[in-house]
Amino acid sequence: MLETTRLILMQWEAKNMAPFAAKNADPDVMRFFPVQLLREESESLTASSEMELMNEIEVESYASLESRS
Repeated sequence: MLETTRLILMQWEAKNMAPFAAKNADPDVMRFFPVQLLREESESLTASSEMELMNEIEVESYASLESRS
């Protein structure tokens, strides 16, 4: 895990899916993206992106969180 005063970068875990999907479905968060995503679309995105990344550059996927400190 890497942590700064404003950000926490940690290995992706299944518990990260709910907040990730909620952000992808939020109109304010997604206002500069073409579409909002349903939960199933977020799950598909993480599954395909994680597999592509791991296969191409052999690294683990990470989740970023806003630090509350």
